[in-house]
Amino acid sequence: MKIRSETIKDFTIIFLNGRMDISFVEAIEDEFLEILASTKTKNLIMDITDVDYLSSSAIRIFANSIKFSKEKNIRLVVTGMSQSVEKIFELVEMKSMFEVRKNNQEAIKHFS
Repeated sequence: MKIRSETIKDFTIIFLNGRMDISFVEAIEDEFLEILASTKTKNLIMDITDVDYLSSSAIRIFANSIKFSKEKNIRLVVTGMSQSVEKIFELVEMKSMFEVRKNNQEAIKHFS
């Protein structure tokens, strides 16, 4: 699992890549929270296009992002949600908590 961020104008995009399972959460959660804490923009995109697996333990990452974005008044959009990941979000009743867009270009356009 890999994580990286990129700032483009008024947007911070966090790219998640690989399997989001318990080992991911343990290895990446601090880095993820650090990226959230250091963002200077008010528009945050979580790109999960390259996430090929999402376990229930990884839901914590998304729950933390919701909490953080509300506390900091940051607008959060999730992009690139596959059908299998979408089913998990629906199963744990979290999909309605996010703005979901097909891709980053659509999210950026939506923010404008």
